[in-house]
Amino acid sequence: MRGVLILLVVLAATVGVCRAGESGDAQNSGRERVVLPSAVVRSVLYDREAKRLWILFPGNTVYAYESVPEARFAALITAESAGAYFQTHIRNQYAARRVVTEVAAHRSGGKRN
Repeated sequence: MRGVLILLVVLAATVGVCRAGESGDAQNSGRERVVLPSAVVRSVLYDREAKRLWILFPGNTVYAYESVPEARFAALITAESAGAYFQTHIRNQYAARRVVTEVAAHRSGGKRN
């Protein structure tokens, strides 16, 4: 789990390094990171093996969504509106949990989200 948190910290800290819609190397061929041109969804990371989708929202809030098919991830990153697609096809459709990152804790003055 610590490796995932480190990956999410890197994800949160490097948002904007990739141009909008461009894939980033998540240092693992089974994972893909994409920065999106969206006011609702800043960046996503998808683990093909675990079928887990992490979404970075404004304010560096990260949620992990479980058992998300790869087709949903592909549709999200190619949707005309990532925010609308998320609201309709992902939010409340998959088990989700908020992930506390070191970046978020640091920005909130040490308080964990």
